[in-house]
Amino acid sequence: MKETKIRQITILMNKNIHLVAVFLLTLCSLFIFSCDWEYGPSNSPYYKSFDYGLQGTWETNDTNEYYSGKLVISSNTITISGYIPNPVYERTNGTGHRPFRDFTMNAPLEGYTEEGKIFIKDVGIIQKGLSYTYWEVYSQADYKQIYFLSFNFGGRVETLRKQ
Repeated sequence: MKETKIRQITILMNKNIHLVAVFLLTLCSLFIFSCDWEYGPSNSPYYKSFDYGLQGTWETNDTNEYYSGKLVISSNTITISGYIPNPVYERTNGTGHRPFRDFTMNAPLEGYTEEGKIFIKDVGIIQKGLSYTYWEVYSQADYKQIYFLSFNFGGRVETLRKQ
């Protein structure tokens, strides 16, 4: 009689351990799937980033330009600085030529590249893609590659050089 009671208690404990294990597994699974994590390789639809070649610091190439500025691009953010309004130039040509005039300045903004365009999320909205041209040249004088990034703002080309 004592043996059967011990056997019944052992069976009951095994069932309880089994139920606790199933409960914990279910709870962990729900936690993992409820989190909004970006997962998968960088070319998956869950994660978008800037092309590797664009990552870095870019500054206006021509110091005689009407506008000068700087872009700092990381894997998934872009910080735009400079490009202050030029009243004399804008009075005769309008504001459509000022680079990145519609974006928040001096703050990291989320973004990514896709099919030759840069997409920037500003004020919670992905803005219209900006077409860009990226190229590199070899400098005989410095014995190194020089990288350029070019945009077109209202017919005015803005060229930046990677620092």
